[in-house]
Amino acid sequence: MMQQTSWNLHLYPRGNGDPDFISLFLKRCDNCNGPETIALNFELSILDANGRYLESDKIELNDLEFQNSASYGLSDFFGRPENNLVGRAFTSDILRVRCTMWIGEGEIDKEALSYAKTRIRIEKISFINTIESFATLIPNIKKTFDMTSVSKHALNLSGNVYIRSEPGSEDEVMV
Repeated sequence: MMQQTSWNLHLYPRGNGDPDFISLFLKRCDNCNGPETIALNFELSILDANGRYLESDKIELNDLEFQNSASYGLSDFFGRPENNLVGRAFTSDILRVRCTMWIGEGEIDKEALSYAKTRIRIEKISFINTIESFATLIPNIKKTFDMTSVSKHALNLSGNVYIRSEPGSEDEVMV
């Protein structure tokens, strides 16, 4: 607890505006104790499994101060392409984030470690689709279908359907 104030890290794994980035912000809690405003500097980092920095940005608030409920950070903190994260940042599906805060210049005089754990929701999609002219599908020929989800993100989906037919066995529908 710095300056008798509670702080939160706001992590947006699919970005705060751009889903190609992880967004990360430090927020001073609403209605917290401590002075009306706090001027401090902080560094946000993403670490690998061994605690080494993958990405780090210092944010020095020369003329800015944290008031109650104020937050500062970066919407485009870390590029999110899957191949950028696999094996480096997400080891065992764990994302390691570090926030270092200090007031003024010089060395950090007191170090305190805090740990938090959260789960990031994975979106799962179920759908029902009508395959037109299903009865006339030709065995072992793939038919592609496209559809748009009704979710607020309007995901575009495509799939394939075909009937697998082998002599001496029952036909199977493959989706």
